[in-house]
Amino acid sequence: MRTAPILQRLFARLSVWQCLVCALLCLLCACSSTQEDPYAMPKALPATSPEKIVWQQAPGAITVILDAESDSNLIDGTGHATSICIMQVPDAEKLKAMGSDEAGLRSLLACKPAPPDIISALQLFVQPGEYRVFPMDRMEGVKHIAVAAGFNTLTPEGCLQVVPVPVHQDTERSWVFFSHPVFSPADMKLSVTIGQATIAVQGVEREN
Repeated sequence: MRTAPILQRLFARLSVWQCLVCALLCLLCACSSTQEDPYAMPKALPATSPEKIVWQQAPGAITVILDAESDSNLIDGTGHATSICIMQVPDAEKLKAMGSDEAGLRSLLACKPAPPDIISALQLFVQPGEYRVFPMDRMEGVKHIAVAAGFNTLTPEGCLQVVPVPVHQDTERSWVFFSHPVFSPADMKLSVTIGQATIAVQGVEREN
């Protein structure tokens, strides 16, 4: 006479366990769907010194802020659109040498990639008073960002600026009571202010 209630309780318990198993399977499926691309390049480990950093490609690692003054690229008392070229380069000194005179600046302002010296180049035209913010991928091997501006009068001092990609420093614990600094490329905020005949460029670590 007690067999039916016992079986009912048994089936009830089985149904609860089945629900738990289904919920666990759904959770595992959801976790697997959010995993990174298995074919993507593995992220490099932090380096023990800045010289040992592996400069990998990093999507969206640079936030560019363009801020043109109302009289930017001033000609005869009127502001004009300014051609801007943002270049990603491995060697700052070599890039500065390439733009050390007017002919070199004009070549840079053509804004064409020229590996290995110029890994990528992005050309923009900025109007007086314009303010623009956009993300940019950092390419592999890039340690510096160079910005060239096509003002009416071309001078290396006013038209070309090069800034390093910031390095992020953290602390990694190796033993229970010991730790050491580690270094990796930082996400970057690149601010470009466009004046009458000069640009000011600043690159700092971006707060995420």
